[in-house]
Amino acid sequence: MKRTLSIIYVILLMVAILGLGVGFILIQSENKKQKDCKFKMSGKVVSYKTKGTPHYTVEYVVSGETYTIENEYKSVHKRPKFLSKSSQPIYLDTNNVLHIILGESYDANEFLKKIAPMNSRVPVYYNDQDPEQAYIRKVPSGMTPVSQTMIVVGFIALVVSQLLQSYINRL
Repeated sequence: MKRTLSIIYVILLMVAILGLGVGFILIQSENKKQKDCKFKMSGKVVSYKTKGTPHYTVEYVVSGETYTIENEYKSVHKRPKFLSKSSQPIYLDTNNVLHIILGESYDANEFLKKIAPMNSRVPVYYNDQDPEQAYIRKVPSGMTPVSQTMIVVGFIALVVSQLLQSYINRL
């Protein structure tokens, strides 16, 4: 039994190292991308995606070449109504975090029209060396939902592995 627990401990430790490592690498990559996308121009909202998480698409032109990019949110928080601080079923806060109240109905088209009306102009930040690399809106930090998930998984695996290690030591 002690051998099996030791194997589980090693596996959890590997998951922790991998999760934390990948999470921090993703943050560094995102921060580098933001740093590289320093040129600002105006793009035009050309379409909406209302299935799943609502998004809009922006078209922008660099050196005669047309590019499109879909907006990204820093993260998406889906919560039951009793945990929400707002009465709105869907809203975007100042940190570019999309909040959706579970169980509440909302009109994704109306929401998108409010934050980015069709044919409106929005700022696009792009990399002059690689114009396909762009942001519609600067995100306050490089923490994307994927990097946040990896760090949380890594941290949980680390805590569980340490609890398991202390249990193994008592055997």
